[in-house]
Amino acid sequence: MNRFVTAVLTAAAIAVAVPVHGSSSIYMAPEHVAARAPLAVEARVERVAAGFDPAGGTIATYVTLRVDAVHRGRLAAATVVLREAGGRVGDTFVTVDAAPIYRKGERVFAFLEPGADGALRTAGMFFGKFSIEQAGRVRRAVRDLTGEIRRDGRPLEARAETFAVGDLIATAAGVPLPRTGAARSEPPELERLWFAPQGRVGADPVVSAFVAADTLRPARWPQPDQGVPVLFELSPKDNPLGSDAAAIAAVRRAMDAWTAVPESRVTLALSDTESRWTEQHDRSPASGLTANGGVILFDDPYDDISDPVGCTGVLAIGGYWGLASSYGGTVNNVSYAASS
Repeated sequence: MNRFVTAVLTAAAIAVAVPVHGSSSIYMAPEHVAARAPLAVEARVERVAAGFDPAGGTIATYVTLRVDAVHRGRLAAATVVLREAGGRVGDTFVTVDAAPIYRKGERVFAFLEPGADGALRTAGMFFGKFSIEQAGRVRRAVRDLTGEIRRDGRPLEARAETFAVGDLIATAAGVPLPRTGAARSEPPELERLWFAPQGRVGADPVVSAFVAADTLRPARWPQPDQGVPVLFELSPKDNPLGSDAAAIAAVRRAMDAWTAVPESRVTLALSDTESRWTEQHDRSPASGLTANGGVILFDDPYDDISDPVGCTGVLAIGGYWGLASSYGGTVNNVSYAASS
């Protein structure tokens, strides 16, 4: 099982960089999301499909939105396609925490931003997507906050919060537009993607709902059963402490804290503290199957994370690659994918 953790440039991210499957974030108010987003739309989700890009060897989830109203910025197209992290094509899947979850047929209010190549994505990751519910004339926008952590670093219980749609419209109109690059109505690779056949196994994306394992084929480390440590390589480049030695020591302390939990048999350790990952790979481990074991990166070198605003937002993401058809044993009546 190839695993990865990537963090934005913040000292707080070092303390939470080790949990492999959990996103690390601090509550992001709608006005902070809007400060990142040049676009805000009301739309209906027409399609959600995972696609494989043969040119880059990457997998992502592509969300087609039929736009009903634009409440922020300008949008020429009536339909836009978002690229979100995570997905499954055929037997191969990648699970990425903090990705927003879209479902075909739902109505949404979404804050959008262009990525490095102009492809649109949800600003603030899961903080930027709201599901619209209507009861009579009352319209509400519901945001899933299960991925948030408290300021003391402890996770919150699964929860959601509700806004009046009119309040979100006012927020979108009242915050100054950010300076961003040009946005595309669809990702540049869309025409060459390989999509799984609709209605067959592998057609639906596999994206984590901010939990430790996806529900389709959960993954599990076998190393604790074998009495060996789970290893990560660490690329200290661009760490927020300004010192490779200090960053390595901080990650080791975090790993030691997890290892020392009395109820756990997991042992975490660093296999390489001088990894030159970004010099050797032109794509992110969150989109391309390049990791060999686990890898920890700082400063979001591949622009996977929507930038935080005002010390709020997603600070770090984690995830893993795997094969859905593999079998790694059964524990407590749960069948797990095999891992390496």
